[in-house]
This record gives sequence, structure tokens and C-alpha cells, in this order.
Amino acid sequence: MRPRHPGRGRGHQPEHRSRKVGGPFHERNPSESRRQGPAVLDLQPGTYFWCTCGLSAKQPFCDGAHKVCDLRPLKVEVKEAGKLALCQCKHTKTAPFCDGSHCDL
Repeated sequence: MRPRHPGRGRGHQPEHRSRKVGGPFHERNPSESRRQGPAVLDLQPGTYFWCTCGLSAKQPFCDGAHKVCDLRPLKVEVKEAGKLALCQCKHTKTAPFCDGSHCDL
């Protein structure tokens, strides 16, 4: 069974979500992911899609839940294997990487 996502269904208006150019990702209602620090992951070289909307059940990566809003995932190319700290609060100014913004929320 697929997880249900807010905003799906007839007559329901999705939450307004938009990205301020050159700044953090914003959403009207804070998601649970904002209360967390970064996801520190050992990533292999390849292409990843970082969630910008905060709705993904596979944080910090996209699972397609953004289809109910106007945000799209950020394509990330990892060139070398290693640990990366990926933002989960969506307020970073260095997306997709954590810049400590979660400490100010």
C-alpha cells in the first residue's frame, strides 16, 4: 500500500510551497523534517534527487510527493564516494547541503 500524501484527492487545495530564488525553501506549514538536523549519509558516485518540498517519506530524497505542490526535486551529482550532510529542514542556503539553518528554527 502506498503512503497517502496531503493534498491528494478531489477538491483539496495543496499547501502553498515555493522557493525564494537564491534562498531557502519555504512552506506554509512546518514539516516534521524541519525539527531534525542533517542526514549524514555515505553516498556513492551517482545522481540523487534531493527533496525540496518536505513531503517525501524517503527524506532527504524525493519520492514524488511534490506532485501536490509547485516545488521540484534538486538533482545532485555525487562525483566521489564519501559522507555528505544533506539538509532536512529545507531552510539551507547551500542546498542540498546542511548549513546549520535548523539551529535557528
